[in-house]
Amino acid sequence: MRFFTMLWLTVILVLGILFAILNAELVSFNYLFNTQQLPLSLLLFLVLGLGVLLGLAVALRVWLRLHYENNRLKEQLKKALNSSHLAPPLLNPRE
Repeated sequence: MRFFTMLWLTVILVLGILFAILNAELVSFNYLFNTQQLPLSLLLFLVLGLGVLLGLAVALRVWLRLHYENNRLKEQLKKALNSSHLAPPLLNPRE
């Protein structure tokens, strides 16, 4: 298993190096206050990284909201079970 992991990482590394070599030409990157000359591969990598970070931030916000709602509903269920004489349902064994 370790061999396949190392092989996979090597393939990804070689593809990344080839991508950087094939996209080494300089492009102008215009932002609010300045213009910068960057290699295309670096600019694409930075934009990809920014997209990943923004996607993780949105996913984290949604996950935290759902986690809070799940905990709130579990507490409501516990209160409802304590106030009634019904048998408790099978809950997650982690609780």
